[in-house]
Formats: sequence, structure tokens, C-alpha cells
Amino acid sequence: KGENIKQEKSILDMFQLHILKQEKLIGISTTKVSLAKFHQTETHVKTFIKHQYKKSDFLLKDMTMAFINEFEYYLKAEKLFKQNTIHKTLQRFKHIVKVAVGLDYLAKDPFVLYKHKKPKNVFIFFSTEVLQLLKKHNFASSRLQQVADMFIFCCYTGLGYTEMASLNKSNFHQEVDGNVWIKVYRQKTNRNYEIPLLSKAQSILD
Repeated sequence: KGENIKQEKSILDMFQLHILKQEKLIGISTTKVSLAKFHQTETHVKTFIKHQYKKSDFLLKDMTMAFINEFEYYLKAEKLFKQNTIHKTLQRFKHIVKVAVGLDYLAKDPFVLYKHKKPKNVFIFFSTEVLQLLKKHNFASSRLQQVADMFIFCCYTGLGYTEMASLNKSNFHQEVDGNVWIKVYRQKTNRNYEIPLLSKAQSILD
């Protein structure tokens, strides 16, 4: 009869499809943190649909660029998100839409003509003077002192929080010259790193 027999998918259907697949890839090509961010984006889209259309879900075939524009406005005006958070949320939503297009659940990508400026990152550098003040400060509780020590350790090793938190004895290797090196794999860049353990980092470790 020339009728479309392919099952119509909704936006939230696509989120669930993607999330279920990614759950099986945790530790292989994705992380729990990355997956949690897709859960967050799904929640934002769900609350937007409820707010804007008074529905619990929205069919992919009915989605236009107007939907995306209204979603961006919702994140700004209702959620009061900063520009960087809005950008990241729209990026993840765009990925879900591209998956739908790739699986032929959506004939045309509504993001094709959508223009969204990427926010400029402003880097605030930690000066040597401030680092010295932090090292000399005596915190009121041992817990706060531990937090400060871990932060200082990251400063002297260049490690991010995730890599620092997952360190164990197998990451420390003593070379033939007697110097100790930290050998880690960083998930964010998918690279192995070798970092000399400086004396100030060693003292915190001890």
C-alpha cells in the first residue's frame, strides 16, 4: 500500500536506546561519568517537552529546528544555565539526533541549519604565590587538609582528579637511576603518561 511500516520512535526512545548500548561499553570506550551526562541531558529534554508541549514525550518525525531553538531558550531562561553548560547539553542532544538519522528513524537532521556559537574558555592560572599560601595554611579539619593535600599533589604531578583518585602502588615505578615515575593511562585523552614524582609530591604521598 506504500505505507511506512517502520516503527516511529520518540526522542526519549532514542535516549534510552543510546544509553542502554553505552552501558555495555563502560570501561571499553566510555565511562560512567560520560554516561551520567547523557542521563542529565535526557532529563533536561524530558522536562522541556513537559514544559513547552505539555506532553511526556515527542515524536522524532515532528521535531524541527524550532524545537532546538526553543530548547536552547528554555535552558537559558528557565534553567538559568551558563553558556558552556547549554553548549554541552546541546552537543549531547545533537549526538542523539545523529544516531536517529543514522538508524533511519529520522529523515532529516534538524541540526543541519542550526548555528550555535561555542563559548570561549577562560583559563584561570594558579600562581606560585597562591600555591605557597595554600601549602602553609592550617585547615580547621583533617578532612579539609586532605582535600588541600590532594589538590597540591595534582599541581605537582599534572594529574586530573580522576587519575589521582584511582592511583595505586602499581602506578609507581622506580627507575635504574633511583627516581620514581608515575605511569598512568588518561581516559580523557586515551593516552599513557609517564610523570616524574617530584619531592614535594612525594612528601604528600608519604
